[in-house]
Amino acid sequence: MRFEIPFNEKISREQSVFLFNMHWKEALKKNKNSLYIGVAITLLGALIIYGKNNIGFLFIGIGAYLLLNFINHRRFYNQNKKIYFKTVDDNISGRLSQKSFAVWEFLEDNFCYSNYKFDLKIKWETIKTFKVINDYIILELRDSIACNFILEKEEVGIEDFEKIIVFMESKIKKNGVL
Repeated sequence: MRFEIPFNEKISREQSVFLFNMHWKEALKKNKNSLYIGVAITLLGALIIYGKNNIGFLFIGIGAYLLLNFINHRRFYNQNKKIYFKTVDDNISGRLSQKSFAVWEFLEDNFCYSNYKFDLKIKWETIKTFKVINDYIILELRDSIACNFILEKEEVGIEDFEKIIVFMESKIKKNGVL
């Protein structure tokens, strides 16, 4: 199966936001819990100190540590978000100037992807897994390469979207990846 998909800025931005949120979701949840626990422990420490017990300073110290951890993680998240979306904007500008399209090809031995920057030929054994979330197919590579490919149902149509899912299930099970 081969699909030549014209570039669509709106879909590209939606996919970028979706992937970013998907990857950061769990970390943000843990960080929010750190904030709540930090505030609760700090308040508990203040109440203990108010009750004339010095052990409250230990609780305030632990709470302060958790709050600082929250602040540092939030700063790290904001920096990564800024860098990520700057890269997304640069990529979109490049694709718009090239009036490019992406080619997705599902072959017997390989998955091939090409766009205005590169051509990739990936063996099925390299695909760690694929997920179908909402109207997206997400391919995740194995090993230490942090690379995802995302395809939206709107880009290929409902019928072809279903064909791709069936094909991916057969290739990934065949290679024992799942």
